[in-house]
Amino acid sequence: MGTHIGYAGTYQIWGVQFSTTVLGQTLTGMEKGNGRHAIDWLTRRVFRPISVIDTTQKVFYRVVLGENHEWTEDKKILSTPQAKFRKKTSTVDQASRFLALFQKKVLFGKGQLHVAFVDLKPAFHLVPRQKLWQVLRASGCP
Repeated sequence: MGTHIGYAGTYQIWGVQFSTTVLGQTLTGMEKGNGRHAIDWLTRRVFRPISVIDTTQKVFYRVVLGENHEWTEDKKILSTPQAKFRKKTSTVDQASRFLALFQKKVLFGKGQLHVAFVDLKPAFHLVPRQKLWQVLRASGCP
């Protein structure tokens, strides 16, 4: 059993067209066992999801989960039931909720979202991360 989350088409950020397939992720159901479970709302089956996502999404989730944790908590940006990104919660569950919220607000709600994708992996230890965040904040990124 697998569920693909994503929609065909494109969206536009800063005048650049992006394919919504970039937003897709595949949730593959595993049999119930120990740990947290999810419900496939289409089939009403209970399963433990495994998310298969690309490197860009992993970097994005890492940034959301890591660097912005205190800011999102202080500003109460993330609501508890939708995408709380807190300790002792499944990253897969929360990332899936964030993706659904993004699709609802931006793709279908015509809202705005500002995202910077930075590939830090090749030079991870050489990048002055504090300076990078200062530049991003100076340009309006929280």
